[in-house]
Amino acid sequence: MPPPLEDYVFPDEVGFVTGDAGQGAAGEPMTDLDFVSDSESDLEGFEEIDEDEGTGEDEDVDLDEEATPAMDVDEADNIEADDIEADDIEADDIEADDIEAAKVAEFDEEHEEDGGSDEDDLMEFWVESDLLVPKPAPKIREEPKGPPPAKRQRLSESSGPASKPQAPLCGPYTLYDESGVWAGEVVPDSGCALQLSNHIQVAVPETTLVTPESAYHGFIPPAPEINADSGPKDDASSDLGDEFVEIILEDFSIYGQVGNSASELRPLQFLNAKQARFGRLYFDGVLSAGEKRYFVQRVPFEELSVGNYGIENDSVDGEIWIRSLMNAKTAKNVYYRLGSPSKCYKRYYVVFQWIANLAKYVVDYLEALHSGGRRVGIIDFREDFYKWTALRHSYSQAFQSWFAAYGKQNFCVPVSANIEFLYKETCGVLSPKVALRHRLFHEMLLFDEYKPMGSSTANPQK
Repeated sequence: MPPPLEDYVFPDEVGFVTGDAGQGAAGEPMTDLDFVSDSESDLEGFEEIDEDEGTGEDEDVDLDEEATPAMDVDEADNIEADDIEADDIEADDIEADDIEAAKVAEFDEEHEEDGGSDEDDLMEFWVESDLLVPKPAPKIREEPKGPPPAKRQRLSESSGPASKPQAPLCGPYTLYDESGVWAGEVVPDSGCALQLSNHIQVAVPETTLVTPESAYHGFIPPAPEINADSGPKDDASSDLGDEFVEIILEDFSIYGQVGNSASELRPLQFLNAKQARFGRLYFDGVLSAGEKRYFVQRVPFEELSVGNYGIENDSVDGEIWIRSLMNAKTAKNVYYRLGSPSKCYKRYYVVFQWIANLAKYVVDYLEALHSGGRRVGIIDFREDFYKWTALRHSYSQAFQSWFAAYGKQNFCVPVSANIEFLYKETCGVLSPKVALRHRLFHEMLLFDEYKPMGSSTANPQK
């Protein structure tokens, strides 16, 4: 039985497979099967044309005899002979078409009486009549291993859209040239294309000053300015009994003197810290009580007090006071409760409020474990400190906000960074003796918890 019909090329498809004379589908020399003809004269005619003309391109000839140089007799004879051969080739093609049409008509007459021809009879007729040529087997091209040759990396300008990757380039694309030869891969420079947005936000801080506003020329006080010594005490203060007098300090800035340079803003945890070397700080602000407001400038102070200690309180909740040197000399204890900071000092005070709550939770933790006879070390702040504190304040929104600002259960880093402030608060709330009972301050502040090799010095608190 003949091969399937799809394995053959019909006359309309036969010819120059690539459209170029003398080349096959894959750029290989063509054989006799690639042409449809009853004789070999057609192929010989094409070979003679290639030998005489050199190239297969047509040349324009000017018919104007005056502008055309005269040709000799031999050249004219050669041109005339070439024209005759071309006419013969064209006549042979016409004769082949007539023969093909005659064979098809004869086949139709033979099968007309049988009610028509089926597909098998038609295919057998085409094969016996040499009108059907088998298709050449497709050549499978394997992609080369490793980098391709340099000549294969050139992409054809006539490559179709199928060979061009569509943007955005989110992955490698394999490319082939016009002959089907692997040309390489296109890899994007960096991942997928970025998502464009029409919403652009530039976050500019409200202020970037590092010195108080009162240090600049042209500063206008927000309230009438007075001397801190003659500040309101009787009619503009809240008398809380014999313990202390409280006055609200708002719009304040706290700074310190750094050598001979100008005053620079400083956070409150630097006060009386040996590493920071600030035993005294200064503040500017508005003293207010009731409806009266007065502005004071460059008031020195050395005392800082934080309240709301104890596990019954979930946060410091703004219980922060400072005491000026001049108020320390009066008969009554007058303290300034810190309210809203100034614009330039707000970024410092927000950080200190977080550290003040850290000190409250640490002191409560040390007090509770000291009552149980346990000595706390820095290792206890990896997990145990958070678990103990969260167990008692997990219901508190203030505690949740405080923890979210840090976001880690390991508090070794903030504890070690603020160890001096924590030690000062522990001594003030509990006592220096209780503070030194814990390993924490011997490990991180005094560095005498572990004796050196070969030394007989030991921590007496052990």
